[in-house]
Amino acid sequence: MLSDEHGFTLVLMNPQAMRQEMRPYPDGFHIGFLLDTPEQVEQTYQRLVAEGVQFLHEPRKIRKSYGFYFTALDDILFEVSCPLSLQATAPQESA
Repeated sequence: MLSDEHGFTLVLMNPQAMRQEMRPYPDGFHIGFLLDTPEQVEQTYQRLVAEGVQFLHEPRKIRKSYGFYFTALDDILFEVSCPLSLQATAPQESA
């Protein structure tokens, strides 16, 4: 169970715990958290790094967004990103 200070709660349950048949997730299934700015994406990434989360890659431009992916909770794919607009641009990658 995940909850935040805004009253959002997400519960993911193992079907076996409810004596239900295991069903695979469809291709491309993932849980996404959409943030407002690239800076918020970077802050979230750094917070998760400090918690020891392993990532598929560092935050980067992905199509028309800026973000990153990681897996957790029995290999569920998570995305944290923000849309890139004319006002919000991805931080420059260091050389």
